[in-house]
Amino acid sequence: MRLRKKSRRRKITGILIFLCIFVLLTALVLTVNYFNNQNVYLTEYEYANENLPAAFDGYRIAVIADIHNSVYADKFIELLEQAKPDAVLFAGDMIQKPDESLNNVLKIIHALPNDMRIYGIFGNHEASNGYIKRKKISDSLREAGVTMLINSYDNITKDGETIRIIGIEDVPDEFIDDEELQKIRKTINSNVLKDSFNILAYHRADMYPQISDLPIDLILSGHMHGGIIRLPFVGGVIGKQGNLFPKYTSGVYKETSAAMIVSRGCDFNPDKARLFNPPEVVLITLIQD
Repeated sequence: MRLRKKSRRRKITGILIFLCIFVLLTALVLTVNYFNNQNVYLTEYEYANENLPAAFDGYRIAVIADIHNSVYADKFIELLEQAKPDAVLFAGDMIQKPDESLNNVLKIIHALPNDMRIYGIFGNHEASNGYIKRKKISDSLREAGVTMLINSYDNITKDGETIRIIGIEDVPDEFIDDEELQKIRKTINSNVLKDSFNILAYHRADMYPQISDLPIDLILSGHMHGGIIRLPFVGGVIGKQGNLFPKYTSGVYKETSAAMIVSRGCDFNPDKARLFNPPEVVLITLIQD
């Protein structure tokens, strides 16, 4: 009987020790994750391409995707001051629907140098608003000095050489179908600058397979929020439709001649608790190959 009691005590003690260790480790992970999510980190990539004009070798583009009017405007400003990009792209979802506030985004924009090229495209959060609200949002951004790429393009010229950046206006999720895809493809094709380096700014990274065959050199995207939860050697866990282990959540993809760089996003939203997935600003340095 004594042996049985000792055996039971050992089992109970072992279980209690395991539970204590589990609780402590969980608390540690959540604490570290909480502080990670209070910061914004810079993720740097180099992209080399033979089509890039020599004048743009070393040209740096900062991508801010899915900011959702984050409250950490000062941290973005500090990061951009350190990064010193030549251009900044707000790659969609600048607002958090249904709220159309842009105060923190505008604070970042007003802190940038006057000669900085600043671009903006609409993501699904902006697209979910009616025409009047969308116009109000784009007008506010344009007044702040942003070049809005709404199914349009802008040429960047340096030392007599030119590259082009094309922007696609997103639509609400329920409008993404074959007909909309054909419209997107037609818009891209009609805006491409032949015999030059073309950048496409399009919010939805998950649409890469449907557009990667087009004559684009580099696609800049977001939308996937890094898969919400990220695991080592696995990547993103949760897709936009609730699907598990989605593709195109973060980093560089090159399945055709068109490469894509995806930002994990940089929002702070308690309803989308990011785990092992801190907010980021992406900085891309273009290299002539």
